[in-house]
Formats: sequence, structure tokens, C-alpha cells
Amino acid sequence: MAKHFRHAAIFGALDTLYEGETMRFVNDHDPLPLFAQIEKHYKGQLQIKYIQREHEAIVIESLLQPAINSASTSNTKYLN
Repeated sequence: MAKHFRHAAIFGALDTLYEGETMRFVNDHDPLPLFAQIEKHYKGQLQIKYIQREHEAIVIESLLQPAINSASTSNTKYLN
């Protein structure tokens, strides 16, 4: 996938998650700049967990947690 499409594709996939669903992300490097963007966008609702964190072998699970105000109809999502 072309570099300039990668982050948009990941955000698109994350935006399709329902509360309690996880997405597994496998990469050859630690995507710290992407995590900064995710944190800013999701503001605490998305939990990131490293499953494997080795040189050229990064496996991460992202869990969409229930919204802070579950009565809200907002589509806003948050990151821890």
C-alpha cells in the first residue's frame, strides 16, 4: 500500500469497529507517529495493547471501549 494511504486506511478500519471489538495490526516497525494521531482523534476510547514488540515484528491490538457518555449519539471515539 502506498505510504500516504496507510494512516487513512487504518483510521478507516478503526472507524468501523463496534464497542468491544478489536483490530489486530501487524507491522515491521513501531508506529509511534500513527499512535499520536490516533490518541488525538479518539481521545481515550481506543485502547492500544502490544501483543508482540520486537525488531521488525510489531503486533498490536486495538480495542474500542464504550463511549464515556453512552447516552450520547455522537460518533466520536477516544484513545488511551
